[in-house]
Amino acid sequence: MTRRRLFATLLLLCGACTAGSNTRRRTAPDFTLPSLDGKMVTLAQFRGRPIVLNFWATWCAPCKEDLPVLKKLYARYHPQGLEIVGVSCDNDGEELGKFMGQNRDMNWPQLFDASQPGWHALASQYGVNQIPAMFLIDRKGVLRSAEAHDKLEKLVPELIKEQ
Repeated sequence: MTRRRLFATLLLLCGACTAGSNTRRRTAPDFTLPSLDGKMVTLAQFRGRPIVLNFWATWCAPCKEDLPVLKKLYARYHPQGLEIVGVSCDNDGEELGKFMGQNRDMNWPQLFDASQPGWHALASQYGVNQIPAMFLIDRKGVLRSAEAHDKLEKLVPELIKEQ
């Protein structure tokens, strides 16, 4: 095999290895959407702070199992800039409101569109097929992980350190 052919083969193999990797960096899709309390929330308003974008619902048992970790991370790192934005896929705004009333330590924004309850439109925009799903967005608005769920406690402190 000639050097040129060997080099071309190696380039193709390296491209194939990284094509599906989660290391490609792209700007997270922006949004302007209503929260449970009726205020409009944009991703851009959090620029300069690391963000956990959490797709969840009150009827989802695994989602509720994640809440202690999210609450702990928020309490520890919010003073250093961490923001969490919940994206509720709940069918009933009253049930969500009741749940939030019982969990006052979840004082981060909860996106919920009362005119279109259920699977949130943002979930489709971000390619979410099941919940829970968590995305990690850095201070510059770059999507750093689309699979942050199991690595949150490791990744959040790393993003907090970055300037």
